Amino acid sequence: MKVSRKQDNPDVQRSFLVSLIRSFIRNWRFQLIRFKNRGKISRGKNAYVGPGANVYIPNFVKMGDNVSIGADFISQVNLTIGNDSLISSRVSFIGNDHDLFNESSSAYFSGRNKPATIVLEGDNFIGFGSVILGNVTIGKGAIVAACSFVNKDVPPNSVVGGVPAKVLRNRY
Repeated sequence: MKVSRKQDNPDVQRSFLVSLIRSFIRNWRFQLIRFKNRGKISRGKNAYVGPGANVYIPNFVKMGDNVSIGADFISQVNLTIGNDSLISSRVSFIGNDHDLFNESSSAYFSGRNKPATIVLEGDNFIGFGSVILGNVTIGKGAIVAACSFVNKDVPPNSVVGGVPAKVLRNRY
């Protein structure tokens, strides 16, 4: 009588291999970003970035614990994302860093200001397709509705939405 060991079972081996491949795929994006931007990105535990993310890092990106970023995310700013934050798909963090009000040059040759910074203080949800303009702080516990345009600071525990985003209600 032959005793079957768990590691000899082809189904168990296949399951282990699939699990290993999934783990690799989930983490390869961070490895790619980290090597291209050595020293510019830091992330906490359980942080995830969806496929198609485009992250242009002027100086830094800091991600806290339990952060999830959806597909087709764009960031062109210095970015701090606090713990327990969800960022939906197609969200853009845009710089607001062109010097467009200089009479002595055209828009094309206007130059740039210093890189913008956006801070999510934590426990935030940013809805699908929202655009967050540079030099904005989104308060702890705040929610941004889908397809909103945020160009001013968002108070803690508030729900904002619209173009431009306005406070709709308090979260609690």
